Amino acid sequence: SGTILPHVEGIYFKSNVEPLTFHANHEFKQKIVQMAADAGMGQEEFLLQAVKVYINSQKQEM
Repeated sequence: SGTILPHVEGIYFKSNVEPLTFHANHEFKQKIVQMAADAGMGQEEFLLQAVKVYINSQKQEM
């Protein structure tokens, strides 16, 4: 979610979404690519959902 703002050079999209980056070996990345494709998602969407599920499961254990 966010807002669309007019700008002198075009349109500016303001959002509360920020990048989150980490490094993994090739084999791990290929597994993520395949799992995401199997789930009908992109890599970013798949990883975001996986982290959300993990965080929610940790909350339930507390």
